[in-house]
Amino acid sequence: MLSNPSPLSSIVRTVAYFDLFDYPLTTFEVWKWLWREDGEGVSYGEVDRELEENPEIKKYIVQCSSFWCLKGRENIVATREERYRLAIAKLQRAWRIAHLFSYLPWIQGIAACNSLGYRNASAKSDIDFFIITRPGTIWLVRFLTVGFLAIFGLRPRTEKIADTICLSFFVASDAMNLEKLQKPDGDPYLVYWITQLTPLFGRGDIWQKFWEANAWIRKFIPNALPTSGRGTWLYDESLSTLAKVHDRELLSKYSLAAFMNKAVKRWQISRLPQRLRERATVESTDVVVSDQVLKFHDNDRRLEYRERWVAQQKHLGLV
Repeated sequence: MLSNPSPLSSIVRTVAYFDLFDYPLTTFEVWKWLWREDGEGVSYGEVDRELEENPEIKKYIVQCSSFWCLKGRENIVATREERYRLAIAKLQRAWRIAHLFSYLPWIQGIAACNSLGYRNASAKSDIDFFIITRPGTIWLVRFLTVGFLAIFGLRPRTEKIADTICLSFFVASDAMNLEKLQKPDGDPYLVYWITQLTPLFGRGDIWQKFWEANAWIRKFIPNALPTSGRGTWLYDESLSTLAKVHDRELLSKYSLAAFMNKAVKRWQISRLPQRLRERATVESTDVVVSDQVLKFHDNDRRLEYRERWVAQQKHLGLV
């Protein structure tokens, strides 16, 4: 059994986690996503030396092309390469929709999330958005964005899911700290999810503020790099004329936006499926319905992933 938290055990645990998603890692990715529950960072050089020179590593993981994966799982390298090609096409589609949404002055940021966020989307997967809104406008933003998708037939449907746009997670910019949405006893999926967002649009320094609000994830992955849009090929920071209206006018409790937000909130709550309304009335981090967070993940699989990861670590002799 490997000692914990030795660099070697951290490396194997990290590779094992991403194996759950058929996602082998490069050396750089092993380093930046290195799981360290003690919060102590490990240098890139040390990770590289462990991978290249430590003979113990070969008991658990192997190098295939430029990727590292669990022994016997070399086939997932081809899976990752294929999904990457699919994800690039999906991201281009996502950017076009995000660009249209960016003309709504109450939207602060839009990011691709879930499997698409880290370029691991399958052909059948939809396109998931994470949207940050101005305080006091979350219901208005959801109404307008979901309504747009519904009019043009872009929402996921039973008969068609691939490449549709799924809007199931909104937060207000005064509630960007997602720590309270963790599952009890550890939530590796949420921790990694935050680092894997691909910003498509942002106003000002919203993504820097988002990262600062979620600095708590460094307790688990201290080498994590900030979520940033600037410099990425999809990122859009342009502002419409409408979006330049003064903040006080947009956010005033007497503004038209505030009035509309209250009106469409009542209508949307009345239209929520019964299963979501029931889940929202109990203490849950899967379905959250409030004026600061709208999260509709009634098929939340975070506990499943955590349990599978623990089982995998036991199988490997890590715990």
